[in-house]
Amino acid sequence: MYRISTATRSEPESFELPFVARAEERGEESEQPNAGKLIFDATCAPADIKYPTDLDLLNQACQSTEKILDCLYQ
Repeated sequence: MYRISTATRSEPESFELPFVARAEERGEESEQPNAGKLIFDATCAPADIKYPTDLDLLNQACQSTEKILDCLYQ
């Protein structure tokens, strides 16, 4: 689930709304205010990168190396 950023909302309100709705569905009301901290972590963002263990990456490297060697041999 990815949050779409809007300019009209401030950050804490936009993150707080889904949790408030879930608590209301369960009939729970919080008597104590939240004392926790909200931590933003950019490492959880999706990234389309290849990892060194990916066999497609190894195959692409082998094919590129063969093309370079063929050019140098001629």
